[in-house]
Amino acid sequence: MTLNCLLALESLKAYIKYLPLAIAVVSAIFIVIAFMIGFTSGGARVHWGGVAWLAAALGFVFADKYLHEKNPVYKMLSARGFYAEIVSFASSFTIALACILAVLLLYGLFTLILRRKRKIAVRAIQERNAFEKAIKYGSYEGFDIDEDDEKSVRVKPTGIGRLLGGLICAVNTAMLIATLVCATLLIVNATSLKNGAMSTIYTVPIIPKVLPYAEKYALDFAMIGVIFLVAVTGAKKGFTETIRVFLVRLGGISAIALCFYLPFSRFASSNSFLCVIVERLVGLAAKVGWSVKVYTLCGKIAAALLLCVIAVIVLLLINAVLKTLTQEVFQDGFLGVIDKMLAGVTFLILGALLCAVIWAALYAFAHYGVFQMGGLTRGTSTLSSGFFETFDYYLKPFLQRFTAKIKSIF
Repeated sequence: MTLNCLLALESLKAYIKYLPLAIAVVSAIFIVIAFMIGFTSGGARVHWGGVAWLAAALGFVFADKYLHEKNPVYKMLSARGFYAEIVSFASSFTIALACILAVLLLYGLFTLILRRKRKIAVRAIQERNAFEKAIKYGSYEGFDIDEDDEKSVRVKPTGIGRLLGGLICAVNTAMLIATLVCATLLIVNATSLKNGAMSTIYTVPIIPKVLPYAEKYALDFAMIGVIFLVAVTGAKKGFTETIRVFLVRLGGISAIALCFYLPFSRFASSNSFLCVIVERLVGLAAKVGWSVKVYTLCGKIAAALLLCVIAVIVLLLINAVLKTLTQEVFQDGFLGVIDKMLAGVTFLILGALLCAVIWAALYAFAHYGVFQMGGLTRGTSTLSSGFFETFDYYLKPFLQRFTAKIKSIF
């Protein structure tokens, strides 16, 4: 059985060396298909996410190279005596956020310009169609232009627009494929697969050339992509709409939990408004003839339900006001732009915090030996290794104290 397994593994290795070529061919096919789709649709009708992601990532590489020590954050933290590793990471991370923010602003600007051009083109086509109907039927009356019927009007892209659309789709697809391939290559290189089943791929000349770039930039590019995606998602929703959803969903759950807590808390006797509601409903339940414990419990539950009704009414009013502001005030125009910019900045910070939490979890897993991160996170990448070096100073002592506390308990 063991001999058969070894023979099967050796025969598999003979084919694995062709895996990079197969991946390259399949990737090329997908990129060509994406180019054709983008060429058909035009630049105004395709998503620019991959191009913007690439621009932010390349912008970070060059900005960090030439502006690293000129960053005001670098100078400020150096003057205050922080560790060199923390100063370097803080400078690189803030430069990355600045690049993402700059690309996000350009992304929003181009989106507004293209959307405006499309609306003008759609308006012109709608007016022409309405005018043709007026001539055909002898009257313009009854052929009003439908402002909400833009999707039914197809604007034919120009030659440059088609080429631009093809290139954008090709870049989007290439970025996605490169991310998946680099992530797989890093995992192989950081595990026993490197010297095992996948060892033959290192005989392919392109792999040793690509691997150093993957180790240096892949995780940083992925982190920039996550932050950019979170920021774009927030900007599309808008700040007011985000607040509305947050208040209605999370606020609704919190309000209901609070309403059921208050009648049973010490505030039921100290707060005059709450005290009156609880006492009257408990007194009303006492008239049924139940025991003291039963009618007291029923009265407090009734008070909680009454508070829930009040809270729901208040939340519905807040939701209606914010929804009106979102649809009428912050939908378009200058206020709409400000609302989306504010949302983009807010979600940019949330994206950065999300990456910090993810890397903190990875650091904790590595600290407790759940799995060995090795060179995957402490390699030559700027942001990823910077997170781990920063956590060496701030998170590691906390984990050590937490471990000691757990040991002392058990």
